[in-house]
Amino acid sequence: MGDYAYVTFETPDDAQEAIKRVNGSQIKNFKLTAQLAAKEEKCFRPKADHLKDEKPKTARESVTPLADEPYDRQLAIKFQNSEKQSEKLYKQMQQGQVKLPKLAEFKKLLGPVVPSPKIVGYRNKCEFTIGQNLDDEICVGFVGGKFSLNKHYVIPVERVENISSQMIAIVEDVQEFVRSSGMDPFDEFERTGFWRMLTVREFSGDAMLIFTVFPTEDEAKEKEFQEQIVKRFLDPSTLTSKRFRVSSLYWQKLVNCSDPTVHQHIGGTPYIYESILDCRFRVSPAAFFQTNSQGAGVLYSVIGERCGLSDIPSETPPATEIEEPESKKMKTDNESEESPEDFGTIFLDICCGTGTIGQCVLNKYKKNKKIFCIGVEMIANAVEDAKQNAKSNKMENCSRYISGKAEDVFRDLRYLLPNGYDLRKSKVVGVLDPPRAGMHDRVIHACREMSTLRRLVFVSCDPAAATKNLVDLCRPTSRKFMGDPFSISSIQPVDMFPQTAHVEWFVIAPIMSSTSGQVIKCKATVAWEPNKPLSLETIEVAPPKAHEVRVKILNTAVCHTDAYTLDGHDPEGLFPVVLGHEGAGIVESVGEGVQGFAPGDHVIPLYVPQCKDCEYCKNPKTNLCQKIRVSQGNGMMPDGTSRFTCKGKTLYHFMGCSTFTEYTVTADISLCKVNPVAPLEKICLLGCGISTGYGAVLNTCKVEEGSTVAVWGLGAVGLAVIMGAKAAGAKKIVGIDLIESKFDSAKFFGATDCINPKAIQLPEGKSFQAWLVDNFDGGFDYTFECIGNVQTMRQALEAAHKGWGVSCIIGVAGAGQEIATRPFQLVTGRTWKGTAFGGWKSVESVPKLVEDYLSKKINLDEFITHRYPIDEINTAFDVLHKGESLRSVLSFS
Repeated sequence: MGDYAYVTFETPDDAQEAIKRVNGSQIKNFKLTAQLAAKEEKCFRPKADHLKDEKPKTARESVTPLADEPYDRQLAIKFQNSEKQSEKLYKQMQQGQVKLPKLAEFKKLLGPVVPSPKIVGYRNKCEFTIGQNLDDEICVGFVGGKFSLNKHYVIPVERVENISSQMIAIVEDVQEFVRSSGMDPFDEFERTGFWRMLTVREFSGDAMLIFTVFPTEDEAKEKEFQEQIVKRFLDPSTLTSKRFRVSSLYWQKLVNCSDPTVHQHIGGTPYIYESILDCRFRVSPAAFFQTNSQGAGVLYSVIGERCGLSDIPSETPPATEIEEPESKKMKTDNESEESPEDFGTIFLDICCGTGTIGQCVLNKYKKNKKIFCIGVEMIANAVEDAKQNAKSNKMENCSRYISGKAEDVFRDLRYLLPNGYDLRKSKVVGVLDPPRAGMHDRVIHACREMSTLRRLVFVSCDPAAATKNLVDLCRPTSRKFMGDPFSISSIQPVDMFPQTAHVEWFVIAPIMSSTSGQVIKCKATVAWEPNKPLSLETIEVAPPKAHEVRVKILNTAVCHTDAYTLDGHDPEGLFPVVLGHEGAGIVESVGEGVQGFAPGDHVIPLYVPQCKDCEYCKNPKTNLCQKIRVSQGNGMMPDGTSRFTCKGKTLYHFMGCSTFTEYTVTADISLCKVNPVAPLEKICLLGCGISTGYGAVLNTCKVEEGSTVAVWGLGAVGLAVIMGAKAAGAKKIVGIDLIESKFDSAKFFGATDCINPKAIQLPEGKSFQAWLVDNFDGGFDYTFECIGNVQTMRQALEAAHKGWGVSCIIGVAGAGQEIATRPFQLVTGRTWKGTAFGGWKSVESVPKLVEDYLSKKINLDEFITHRYPIDEINTAFDVLHKGESLRSVLSFS
């Protein structure tokens, strides 16, 4: 067909007139020939010889081809299909000259398929063709045969797993009504007949029916049918007699499929409603709404987390080494007179439909964040739905919905924002949820040219059709593709269509770093000397050198180890220094020779590296990689120099991490890439304390099911030990601490008993550990010291059971302190152990711990007791010293 174009006209006269005008004319150097196309015979059903070779498929086989597969197998098939599609995307990206990692690394951007919470009867919208089945009977169902083969028939609806029983009952009743109407179904080939299609939208038990017809000149007959439909389908008795409930009826006349959609309301309520993630949505007949409501809840939850509203980088690129005007320099704590103005986040919901994505995201984040949603949609009725939904969900003051083309709205965006938001200074993140065929090029160009849009989430129900859009978003800057390119940082499949081979993708595309290779000036807290509060400063962070990665830290937690060094107890403590080692962020740029990391990756810095080459890494008995131990202990990068300066002075690195800064540089062996689905403000805890306590149980001591365990110190590390002991199946877990207010948390994580040593009336001359031995069946199988006190270390050892008890030291004692016990304690079968980072091989293990968190095998949320902006870091240290916090999480956003 490459040399032919087919055009349809309403009448033969129009066709002949077109032939007269076109035939013989020239376009450039080509002469056009116009003639009537030969008429092909249509067959409603396959010929007999065809039936011998191929049995026509049932609706179940056509619509739900994976229905006979177990659901886990369906997910595996969809992941395999997504892998193949990602490879095709990679090839298209290469052809588009997009800067890419190696294919093996690119494929790692693909996450596991997120399952649907409902896999049967989940579709809330179906379009059923009205035609003839293989027996020439009027049928309402799905199209069988192929138009390209000139075959067209309708398959009856039966045993189709993704359709509810109510929807099937409605279809059967409509079929009965159409058969009794005396009017023929519409014939697509002959363009005769009346009944074309039935659309069913079903939410929360209510159903909207849309009858689509080929118009006739007999308007009275149409009116009569409308009245019959209202009487038949709005009858309240249908719920008991026919097993369905219809609440809204519409009529649509359609001559050609490309005609504008006009719906005539003929009965019932004008809208139906659905609830997702505690938001209620009004849906009009033409409005787009995800066909799997429960799946949409999962999709929107993950999109909300991945939009980066809790971890999105600053939308204004950080300053480079070029000196700023004095008036624009960041003030330090000593200079600051008032807090900087918060310009909030602008959330662009592009192709917003009824506003579902934006409002579900707003509902989660608007209480704790300054955020405003701009929704853009071409369908005017859908925009009215979105406005009404915003009002009913009490979001009209933090959202605005515009009917129009996205590229036009973008040009006027600055005029649509309320006071307190500034397109140049606010953080801007967008979600683009285009139609199945993808987005018009003009919208893609507009997204690229909006310089403040730093992160885009591209949602697609047909990844193959989205390829061109994704490639164009990421192409290098050129005259045709203006603006900075985006870069794909993750691809997340979500199963919105169980029982079928289809899968929804959403692709995270942050803007490519414009700071690569430059010195970055950023906010950091500096410890200039021990025993002094941290100082908020503007520091310079140099680009990464070979085998180094520069990371934008979004969240970091305060650990006792940070306090240990700041308070002057660390014999290796060096000043001035940028502290912090429990952080998480996003890769900004990578140095020469770095493999496995790319800008946009979500990562956790690791104070215990893993080079995988040294004798320690190759030995399964230890996790203490020694590759960069000397330089790390000296507060330097592997080449012996620092990447931090402030006020002309060199700053030391801390534990190879230094997360109390907006940007840090780590060795590539001191970093792990994690699932970008995971919230950074939670998983940053896996950088030290939680992993250490949890791993001490599972790796260092290998606690068995039915064991008895005692834990000294009920801070975050001690509670992580308890969590690990419970996971291991310990039958008795005793928590020991002087602060009884911690006991509730200990019991939440799995402690069976809690003891305050000072509340015990000890017989004269008897030690606390001896009392424990007497009262707990001769002592414990395993004891863990999580305080860092040499006296409690001795208690823990001597409370271990004679003959087999194991005591593990986790807490770090002050400089120069030594542990002591009688050798007899060891001679009689007790073992004294120590652990660093819980024995985890860091690069390999931490990503698995993140997955365990996502699958709810481990709990991180309950460890976070306080949240602060980075400029309140000294308050976080205060509550830590007072014993009031488990973990305080700090945010740079």
